[in-house]
Amino acid sequence: MKKLSSLTILVIVIGIITCFSFNGMAFDLKEASQPYKDTTLTVSVMAGYKVNEILPDLSKDFTDITGIKLRFEAIPYGETLEKHMIALATGSTAYDLMNIDNLWFPQYAAYIRPLDDYMKNPKLGDPNFDVADFVPEVLQGYQWEGKTYSFPEGYFFPVLMYRKDLFEKHGLTSPPKTYQEFYEYAKKLTEKEGGKTVVYGATLQGQRTGIFDEICTPYWGKGGQLFDKKLKPIFNNDAMLDVLTIYQKLYTEGLAPAGSTDFELGEAAAFFAQGKAAMMWTWSMMGADLEDPSKSKVAGKIGYAMFPKDNPEVVHYVREASTGLCIPKTAKNKEAAFLYIQWLNSKDTLLKVEAKYKCGHPSRYSVMDQPTVKNLFPYFPLLEQAGKDQAVRLVPKIVEWSQTDDITAVYFQKAMIGKMEPKDAIDQAVKGVERMLDDKGYYMDDKEYSDLMTGRYK
Repeated sequence: MKKLSSLTILVIVIGIITCFSFNGMAFDLKEASQPYKDTTLTVSVMAGYKVNEILPDLSKDFTDITGIKLRFEAIPYGETLEKHMIALATGSTAYDLMNIDNLWFPQYAAYIRPLDDYMKNPKLGDPNFDVADFVPEVLQGYQWEGKTYSFPEGYFFPVLMYRKDLFEKHGLTSPPKTYQEFYEYAKKLTEKEGGKTVVYGATLQGQRTGIFDEICTPYWGKGGQLFDKKLKPIFNNDAMLDVLTIYQKLYTEGLAPAGSTDFELGEAAAFFAQGKAAMMWTWSMMGADLEDPSKSKVAGKIGYAMFPKDNPEVVHYVREASTGLCIPKTAKNKEAAFLYIQWLNSKDTLLKVEAKYKCGHPSRYSVMDQPTVKNLFPYFPLLEQAGKDQAVRLVPKIVEWSQTDDITAVYFQKAMIGKMEPKDAIDQAVKGVERMLDDKGYYMDDKEYSDLMTGRYK
């Protein structure tokens, strides 16, 4: 075997180092953005999310590096879907980026651009971006037919928040383990003075945009399914009846405030922050504000736990949620928009979102594990563990999910306030959803659908 000279070995080593440097470290955002310098991106964001509130300040770093400017337009959450759909359906070029709730993603899929070819383009894609670092189910919420359309800036799901001091006062040593226990705890924790309730056992998110989510959590925790394999609604069963009956009792027995009919996450959290409730089903990200003494009277007094479930064998039982930016097919500055998405969702930027701005919803495992982040909020261990335990789930990935939600919420709210029997409400909801999906053509040819579309989990 012929020996290699020292010079030859040196050349080979340099070649290997150069190769690795090119493949793993060569991406330079400033260089990649030069063709788009002085471009202005118009970004539609949903109001009410902390990450969207800090974007103008955070994004100054991106502009300093790239010369690409950003203009943010905030839309109230409840108006976002309608405004976006009108813009997309009419071919508007007003937005380069749209911020969406992944709950609605299937409705956007036909109008937005996948990112895969940009990610593979060496002039645009950062090889160190590390897609595998995201919580898988959360990333999956932005994928459609094998393509990726966005990345999650945040990751959250409903948890049980409870007042540790009130639990101690009433002799409760641990969080409730079942939904029935949740109801019994609420009775015990409700406090009255002079015939007036001063502390409610629980809050409820009874607004039509919140009620079905809250009810689905304990229903899924019983192992319940919303649809069969043919997308026929099947939640008219004893498990859902038990859940809706308890939900009704929480309200009609005065264990939750009368204003709960108008509560969504913001209203429920504000009520809890005033010290007026002992327990709350709500999205984990709300803990960031609730632990802020300038905004909350109960900061430092809150305990966090996975929401109680009746069947300990059930794994996927809490709905994940996230927000992400997507690029309309009609956007004028698509490449520049991609560079912003990639920068915003990079490890370094998302670490800054948490370490500096304390938004409270890290979507990357590497960010959750950082010492500067890991102990920021007491509920963070739940995020990491739920992701690794596959406790989170997606809602059915059908375009008509929002309609399903709306139809069901109408009847469930009537049951909540005692104007409809729970069984009748469930039966009417199932009939309404089935009729709507039948009109959309889902039941032709007796077709079966994927678990992603039906939302079926073990």
